[in-house]
Formats: sequence, C-alpha cells, structure tokens
Amino acid sequence: MLSKIRKNNKGFTLIELTVVVAIIGLLMAIAVPKIGSVRKRAAITAHNVNVRALTTAANMYLSEYGVPGTTIVWDSTKKDNEGGWGAYLQEWPDIPNGLSAKDFGGSERPESYKVTIDENGNIKVEPDEILDKEENNK
Repeated sequence: MLSKIRKNNKGFTLIELTVVVAIIGLLMAIAVPKIGSVRKRAAITAHNVNVRALTTAANMYLSEYGVPGTTIVWDSTKKDNEGGWGAYLQEWPDIPNGLSAKDFGGSERPESYKVTIDENGNIKVEPDEILDKEENNK
C-alpha cells in the first residue's frame, strides 16, 4: 500500500523548489538595478524635452513679437501677463521626479523652470539640459 501512495505522488521535491527560488532571486538581482537606471534616464529625457519645449515657445514669441526692448522672464506664474507664455504652451512643465540636485550640478534641486529672453533675443532656460552620461558612453 505504501508503494502505491509513493508512485502516485506527483509533486516537486524540496531541492527542486529551492533551485527555482534561487534562480528567481538571481534574475531579480540583475533586473532591479536596471529598472532604477531606466527610470533615471526617463526623467533626464523628460527634463530635456521640457527644456526644448520651453525654448521652442520662446522662439515662437520672438517670431511673433520680435526682439524685446527689455529682458522678459517667464516662470509658472506669467501665463496671461503681457509677453507671457500662455499663447505658446498649454501648461507650464514641472521638473520630473527622479532628478536630484546632483543631476543639475548644484546643491539644491530647482523647484521650477525659468525662461529668460534678453534684449538681444538670446533665450536661456534654467535649469539647462542634462547630458545623459550613460547614453554618451554607448
């Protein structure tokens, strides 16, 4: 009778289960650091897209109104003021989460973007684009 029970026992041994758990743990150890790196690169890309969108909006302003007589500064509060960004952007972009002060090369993480158009027509977006070091190393 005991031999009949053992022959019908269809399951995994403890060793087989341990090997499977070890393999899954190894795969997780490889995958988790990669996910963090991908998130960081996505935040850098989103930031750079925001900077380019703000630069494009400022260029559209210059195309429409010409070079200003005095310096114009845009921030998140200047939407509908004269010379504001409301006609060129639907909403003011936020600095993406996942970026730290170190990414911007400073001691503090900037709270918001600021666009300056000077009396010579030069456009400056702060903070500026971030170079993706991992992308440059490929």
